[in-house]
Amino acid sequence: MRSGSKPRRMGHIHSPPSMRCGLPARSRCTPRGLHAAAWLASDQHDYATATRLFEENKALRRVLGQTEGETDVLINAARQARAAGQYQRATALLEDALSRHHPLSDRASLSSARPELSFHEIGLVLGELGLVLRELGLVLRERGDFARAVALLEEGLELHRALGDRVSVALILLGLGDVARDQGDGAGVREYCEPGLAILRESGMQ
Repeated sequence: MRSGSKPRRMGHIHSPPSMRCGLPARSRCTPRGLHAAAWLASDQHDYATATRLFEENKALRRVLGQTEGETDVLINAARQARAAGQYQRATALLEDALSRHHPLSDRASLSSARPELSFHEIGLVLGELGLVLRELGLVLRERGDFARAVALLEEGLELHRALGDRVSVALILLGLGDVARDQGDGAGVREYCEPGLAILRESGMQ
């Protein structure tokens, strides 16, 4: 964060109370269930629980011969570092995650490089890339690197639009609105935040 600057809004969307349920019983856990429970914990800033669940998910995926989800672990660790004000560490973790994905940023190149992935799995991997782009963009915004933050957020916006992930599109639009607000660009705030909030309302998240 720039010297003398005020802390900026973190930009997290918290899970609604109806989602704050207990974690699934271990006897009923599946990779999808562990993955959802881990992200729920991370969204609620319970990073220790999220880390444990992500690691369990990795181990289970490995046993089942599925991709291991290392990106999830890196993103969660970066969120924890960001919440603690450790922006350099958060940036390094997300840059690491980005380097694992960035050469393969569309369905065609990813399908060619990893033919073992199903159509659904390719979508999940690209969704992970979009999340990395958003998280890194938010961290860079808080560090005052607005130009690169906008570039990453816009790349993530294009990716999520191609995937049809409207909620992620909305969250990135709000992130771009935060950058515009930081720069005193009122027109930009309206340009990004109004459609972002509209999508969230349509999705029942506001």
